[in-house]
Amino acid sequence: MKKSTIWLIAFVMGASFLALLYMQTRYLAEVIEIRKEQFDESVRHSLYLVARNLELRETRAGLEAELKAQGHAAGEALGKAQSAPAAMHQGADDLPLPADPNVTVPQKFFFAKRRRLPRPAHLPQKERH
Repeated sequence: MKKSTIWLIAFVMGASFLALLYMQTRYLAEVIEIRKEQFDESVRHSLYLVARNLELRETRAGLEAELKAQGHAAGEALGKAQSAPAAMHQGADDLPLPADPNVTVPQKFFFAKRRRLPRPAHLPQKERH
């Protein structure tokens, strides 16, 4: 083999090595950037969930405090409504609601019925006994 052929092969191998090294560093930089974006997105999502849960807790605490403050009037009205069925009306979910206009939070908000979802068509229907 000629000396010039050996130098040509060595040059091509060196250039190939440098090209592969460059491609790997670009790939690694891209992977790192994607991981940073995923981390940032997970942090944003976590912060959103924390804020949402805090908002729900504050809303619930406020509603419970309001119900507790109005509890005596609502409890008396509910007691009267249970003793006098004519003073009650049926809600959309067939829940008895007190006829007291001072109650601002509907009872169905806290005592909503669980709804049964329809069974998928490809599954056999269960028989009720």
